[in-house]
Amino acid sequence: MPVIVGSATESWLAPQLIGLGYLALLIMQLLYLKARYNLSFPLTRVQALFIISVAAVAVMVGILMMVLYDNAAPLLMFSIGASLCLIALDPVVAVSTLIAQLLIRPWETTLLAENLILSSRLFIAGALFVWIFHSIAHRSLELRWNRICSFVGLLLLWLFISALASDHPMVGATYLIEQFLPILVVVFMITNCVTSERQIGLLRATLVVSIVSVLAAALADTLLNPAFFDPKASESLQRLHGFGLMGNANDLASLAVIVIPFLVFGVVRARRTLRFLHTLSLILVLTALAVSQSRGGMLSVLVAALTLFLCAVRSPRKYLMVGVSALIVPLVLFSVISRDQGELSASSSARLNYAIVGIKMAKANPLLGVGPGNYTEYYERYSGDFSEWGKRTAHSSWVLALAEGGVPALLLFGTLYILALCSAFRIRQIRPEYLLALVSYTIAMSFLSHTYLFVPYLLAALVAVGCRVANPEIRIIDSIKPHSVRAAAVSLLIALCFSPRVGSADSEILGAAGSNKPLGSFKPELSSLIELSGSRGEILNFQLRTGAIGCDTLRLAPFLGSGNSIAPIKVRLFRMERIRTEHPSFSGAFVGEIFDPLLPIKFGRFCAPSERWLWGELEIPADFAPGQYRSKLYLGQANVDIVLKVWRMSMPLEPALPAYTEISTWYNLLGHYGKWSEGEGKLAKLYLASLRKHRFETLTTHITRPAVLKNSGQITLDIQNVPSKEQSFYQINIRNRPDWAYLGFPTVNPEDIHKVETVHYLRAIEGSIRENSARKRHPANHSMVYLWDEPPKEELPRLIELASLVKRYAPSLKVMVTTPYRAELRSLVDIFVPVMDQFGGDYPDSYIYRNLQSEGKEVWWYVSCMSHGCDALSDSGIPDMVLDRPSASIRAIAWLSMHNRINAFLYYFVNYAFQFYPERDPWKSVWDFSGNGDGTLFYPGRAGERGLKKDQPIPSIRLKVWREASFDAEYIRWIEQLKDKPDWWSVEFNKIVPGIRSWDRNYDHYQALRLRIGEYLDSRGDLS
Repeated sequence: MPVIVGSATESWLAPQLIGLGYLALLIMQLLYLKARYNLSFPLTRVQALFIISVAAVAVMVGILMMVLYDNAAPLLMFSIGASLCLIALDPVVAVSTLIAQLLIRPWETTLLAENLILSSRLFIAGALFVWIFHSIAHRSLELRWNRICSFVGLLLLWLFISALASDHPMVGATYLIEQFLPILVVVFMITNCVTSERQIGLLRATLVVSIVSVLAAALADTLLNPAFFDPKASESLQRLHGFGLMGNANDLASLAVIVIPFLVFGVVRARRTLRFLHTLSLILVLTALAVSQSRGGMLSVLVAALTLFLCAVRSPRKYLMVGVSALIVPLVLFSVISRDQGELSASSSARLNYAIVGIKMAKANPLLGVGPGNYTEYYERYSGDFSEWGKRTAHSSWVLALAEGGVPALLLFGTLYILALCSAFRIRQIRPEYLLALVSYTIAMSFLSHTYLFVPYLLAALVAVGCRVANPEIRIIDSIKPHSVRAAAVSLLIALCFSPRVGSADSEILGAAGSNKPLGSFKPELSSLIELSGSRGEILNFQLRTGAIGCDTLRLAPFLGSGNSIAPIKVRLFRMERIRTEHPSFSGAFVGEIFDPLLPIKFGRFCAPSERWLWGELEIPADFAPGQYRSKLYLGQANVDIVLKVWRMSMPLEPALPAYTEISTWYNLLGHYGKWSEGEGKLAKLYLASLRKHRFETLTTHITRPAVLKNSGQITLDIQNVPSKEQSFYQINIRNRPDWAYLGFPTVNPEDIHKVETVHYLRAIEGSIRENSARKRHPANHSMVYLWDEPPKEELPRLIELASLVKRYAPSLKVMVTTPYRAELRSLVDIFVPVMDQFGGDYPDSYIYRNLQSEGKEVWWYVSCMSHGCDALSDSGIPDMVLDRPSASIRAIAWLSMHNRINAFLYYFVNYAFQFYPERDPWKSVWDFSGNGDGTLFYPGRAGERGLKKDQPIPSIRLKVWREASFDAEYIRWIEQLKDKPDWWSVEFNKIVPGIRSWDRNYDHYQALRLRIGEYLDSRGDLS
């Protein structure tokens, strides 16, 4: 039974209106069949039996569809089911149903899966079979051809050549087959089935009824949404919007301008009852056009009115009357545009940029273009406007044809429309609506990317055949008598209906456990089996490589435990993106494209132009039952097995090795928008949440330094109101912070040591610490100040003086300084944080830090540019987190920290490179402190770029590897806490990290030792 996912519309009324439109179409098809078979009362016995049989089957199939899709617009489902029966009676009815199916798209209307019953391919194949059957039955099987068919075929052929010559031939070929299949069949069927006014009349009515029902549903969706009347709502919600392929306001407006001429002349020609329906429909369509606020749509109506004024009337008096009446409507429509002028200006500027980009593509590839479907992929490569990045479309059918198919494609596409316009012009006195519809839609699609949409070709084919029917003396259609070409053409079209997507047969997917990323010539060893082991509450990393070239379906089978019970295990996938480096961070580093940013992707349709690497993470629920679980990850028919073993242990909320960093909320704004923008607090929370998911906490994150408050003699900081409640110190820095994590307060400027404000500020911090503790916001013993960063020796007196002030006026505040141990600071500094390069050797040795720890002080450490060379290429042997290091470099930090009993790890910054955008985009370069990615562990995920719909932090592979290393620390702590450690443990621990410069460079050794620890602890059963 088909599965209903849910409703795609915001209004319950919208699907019902679609169903009403489909029912109206069904009635028109019945009336056509009545005339087609000359049915009149009284009926003969054979006719009555035939009608009863057909009606019974149609009703039964309609009811069956209603039962199968019980929650998805019953009237629509009934009408579709009945239509499925009627198409067998006549090829024109089959074409009519196919056109309605492609315009209404019921699987989008109710968000139904496009299964076999609703698939457009079923209706396409059905229409072809019905035409063949009726042609053979009536012994009239012959092919008709016209110039529209010729140019559609030539355009497809040229685009196919362009696709094969592009960088991604299989992707382009797949794209063309999917897009042009309905185009080819609709044009072919209209040309070969329609020979009379009655038949073309049914297709005209199908076009009008389908579009009117789609617009009615869109109006219901828009006007019944409360946001439409809310002046504070986004502008997109205050414009016409629908669902699916044609759900955009501008696309809906383009449909409206097609049917307006047919409805206008329907009002003039129709009988009284039908005239009322035409008038009602015309009012509805004009309302939809007004609500769309589409300048292109309104311009199209204006041009159509001018065309009518110039071509349709000969009398001077009527010239004036028709001209005035025709121009009133578009002028009124233009007057209702209420869009923000800034938004209109930005839209116009963006569209101009899209056209320029398309011309640049054509200039670089004048003959073949960049290939079908590649404008969006190559947009950034040719665009110079930094404000419009990401995947964009050309917003012009002509520009899109030129960019993706070169000058020949533009000429073929343009010639096709010129031929259609000439045909419409010839019969302008008989059927002026054809010319007006074609002219107005030509204007509309000049501002929309409809090159591969079936609508322009449907309209051209209708005009060409309508011209032939209206004026038989105009010879447009030439018959091709039956011969071998006929059989080949029909066979090809039928084969295309059910042809698999190009590339799906060659799909391949392989995987590997862990985080040992591809780097340079190194590739992790892949197989069809991914074996993962972890504790409850742990997140495990794995990698995938897909070999598919084209599009296929990516899906994950449910994880099954013992007894085939389904296990709720979360798996997230990311697309591994590359950053191109121009300089090595350290001696011997690889230079070139290096994997680091991870863009989130969803299961479902997956397209790859070439070999693609994916990153996966599997989250084991904290309350999960230990045991073994199995699943499969599919790409098309190819699959990789995932076997997960869950150990008895549970990951604690407080990490064995806390990791702290800093982030600038101002840099976030610069990285995302290139300037100040609203929502600094909202964006900051997204980054802080992502850091916590990767087991990082911040020390001091604030938008504005809290002000000092004096209330009833008590002095505190205003942590809840400045600069606003949503962006306050409390919301950003305290709320959601775990109790075990340190809370950092903004430090004091050394220049302000002797100011009275400094004393007030420190006293206010002390008051706030006590208040936070009393209100259980945060424990008092976990408040600190990052007092001074790397103080030079000559500043030592001022550091001592400043630390003394802190101890005197804010005694609850722990003092942290990034410096090796100094005897002068022993009584003043609570947390010494030396750089790893200054640990041991010529610097204070580990036993000194052990003594400090025994006194209750803490020892953290951090990595810096000293490890890879701050001013020149070098490699001190200390691990760090630049992106051109292998994954083992990050993983070793946790093992070395635990081996040297370090209390916490500090990383300087996570968004340092954001501050240089737009002059330097972090997606193009993160070269800072003579290292690639030093100080930057995120990338700015901007809305509208790289397939992202909203602004969000994009994590790096390095963040994922750090989380993996952080979990390693838990295993080390667990086994170190055992009274009876296994004999092999000390030997293996000392072997893998014998010294801070002599640690093991082989990632697999860390992975194997962690697995051995986990298996040992799980077998004991005394840890949970």
